[in-house]
Amino acid sequence: MAAAARLEALPEESNISLHLRNAGLNYPNAQTIAAALRSLSDHEASAIISVSFSFN
Repeated sequence: MAAAARLEALPEESNISLHLRNAGLNYPNAQTIAAALRSLSDHEASAIISVSFSFN
């Protein structure tokens, strides 16, 4: 949750790269991330410049 708080504290004009490596995500984890990304407003989503996840 500390990472989420740091993201929320970023200046509005920030660009965000979301890269999770060696994450060991399972299907429910992926669904949670997908739902969170879908819930973003167009303005919020426009700050994300790159998204990448890897299991291993």
